[in-house]
Amino acid sequence: NMAVATTLNAVLMLLLVQRVRGTVFYVSVSNGSDTASGLSPSRAFQTIHKCLQATFAASVDSTCVALQGTYRESVDLDLFKGNSTLHHKLSGNGQKVVLSGLDLLPRSTWVRAGNTTQCIWKTAIPQEMLKTKQLFYKGKLMVQAQYPNLDVTRSLATQSLIASKSWLRVSHGSIYGTIVHPGLKQFPEGSLNGALATLNVAHQYFTWTRKVENFSSINGAFNYTKDLPSLGAWLNNMNWWHTNQFFLSGSIVLLDSPGEWVVSNSSLYFWPPSNTGECSPPNQQDVEVKTRNYTIYQGMESKAVSKLAYSKNLSLDQARYERSESETPLLSNFAIDRVDFFGAGIRIDNCNGCAMTNVQLLYPSHDPEVPEMYANNTSNAPSSGCFGNGNKIENLTVAFSNNDGFHFGGNNGLLTNVIVGFTDYLGTLTYKPLSLYGLNLSITHATVYAFGNAGIVTYVPKMSNFTWEGTIAVSYSHVHGGGRIGRDHSLLYTNAEKGNDHSSGVRWHHNIAHNATEKCLRADDLSHNTTIDHNVVYDCGIYPDVEERSATSGLGIVPKGDYHLIFANTIFKTNMSDLCLPSCPRDPFPHQNNHSNIFNTIAVTDTGAPCSCNSSYLNFPGGNISAIYAGTNYMFMDPKK
Repeated sequence: NMAVATTLNAVLMLLLVQRVRGTVFYVSVSNGSDTASGLSPSRAFQTIHKCLQATFAASVDSTCVALQGTYRESVDLDLFKGNSTLHHKLSGNGQKVVLSGLDLLPRSTWVRAGNTTQCIWKTAIPQEMLKTKQLFYKGKLMVQAQYPNLDVTRSLATQSLIASKSWLRVSHGSIYGTIVHPGLKQFPEGSLNGALATLNVAHQYFTWTRKVENFSSINGAFNYTKDLPSLGAWLNNMNWWHTNQFFLSGSIVLLDSPGEWVVSNSSLYFWPPSNTGECSPPNQQDVEVKTRNYTIYQGMESKAVSKLAYSKNLSLDQARYERSESETPLLSNFAIDRVDFFGAGIRIDNCNGCAMTNVQLLYPSHDPEVPEMYANNTSNAPSSGCFGNGNKIENLTVAFSNNDGFHFGGNNGLLTNVIVGFTDYLGTLTYKPLSLYGLNLSITHATVYAFGNAGIVTYVPKMSNFTWEGTIAVSYSHVHGGGRIGRDHSLLYTNAEKGNDHSSGVRWHHNIAHNATEKCLRADDLSHNTTIDHNVVYDCGIYPDVEERSATSGLGIVPKGDYHLIFANTIFKTNMSDLCLPSCPRDPFPHQNNHSNIFNTIAVTDTGAPCSCNSSYLNFPGGNISAIYAGTNYMFMDPKK
């Protein structure tokens, strides 16, 4: 009865008060008001912005407790100036609290569009929604019109990571600047001009986006501007262009399947999926569109980061790290606990002593366009992350992002108990499911799975001396099911640029890595001073259905460069080489792996080319090798049998 319900609510509110310390403010999206005091659940604020504003203004440690509900707002933490010695927290306190990047479509009239065989509806949308990049219908993600089509009745994340379903292999005649495919002949002459072409071409470890030009229906071909960076030797290598893949999106001409949508001429066109086969306009309250990239952010000046990256030829993570090291932190001792994010991410770029616990990010970031890694642009794709010193993240889940998963950077930080799945659908090394950049960082007990290119990516800032200290450690983690799009990728990855020690001190230990399209563990060009030990590595090169080269590119552990320490690993079931140890020259190393030590490892040792580069140069592996057990037919055994 009513009396019992009232008593239960009072008890619940009392428990909320007892579970937090210091000054407590409350926010309720459904029953609150920003003109209230916020000092009790019955006098709660309505917006998280107002609640955190009061929290940071308090003269003692304070907490903003969010009551159950979906909060559709974006909060800039840089607007709040608090005492850096105090602790501030945003807490869901065990309730279902969701910070959403989506807004409901405002009420308007739907008009039937398209031909009679299609169920396409059209409605005008406000200015702030014209550039939306995601649309959800009845809580489920729909597809921006594309070719080839995806089936919205099945998992879009799974389809996006199967190249044969979400990409088209180019046909004969494709070369730099030109894509040929017979399926393009179905579209009217010139109709695809201006559509977005997503191009996994050339070496295929990067993906680019360009506008379609000079579309010819007769030839089934189109052009794109020939300005792709970092092609090098691939520019004039004809063989590399015959295995490329692409897909098209963003044009109203491509809207021909249930679940697809597109924005054109200030209107939203949408084909709502139907279980009955009837063609009815969508219920306005069932349509949500993405209007915010972040619901919580701090220190995130994307233009400043991009300009710094371009001016110094840095990656975006390098630029963020440099800014966090050179600027006084604007945020300290801020924590987020038991809060879910949906359709938007969280970005904290300059914080000391920050923490996240029990946080879930679903569909945190999405961008159909791929920014160039070092391009002279003023923005970059949204990506969730935390940079600064002494930060700790625990019990984090990230899933369903076509680009990045989560970036963790700075110094003296810990990332533990993390699950990252279904990321980097575009299969480019530009994006990382889970990346670490800094000094004395540790990630442990992470599970990273289902991704397009590399899985866990680790980098160390430039250092003056070689070191074995393990400045970045990845341990007790499980990485699998990666490299599903494109080529030349691995499950765990690090590398070094010439003149920079971007791998020195990286340590990977006590991990399980398996089910890779090509490489499993890879210290790439010019790497040095990595430690790789006590890992179990298997099933490397097992997806020949993804791309034919995987049949000859399954490598277990691949340390390029020199000064590596590799021991106590178990490697088996790779289709090319368990232990690939290049020995040929690569500036600045006269002989790669001349000072590397590899011992106490179960593996079928490298027998020469191609792992030793070119058999005409040296037909034996690099490194100082001892105590390698090379047996046959390794397999898991049930210890009970």
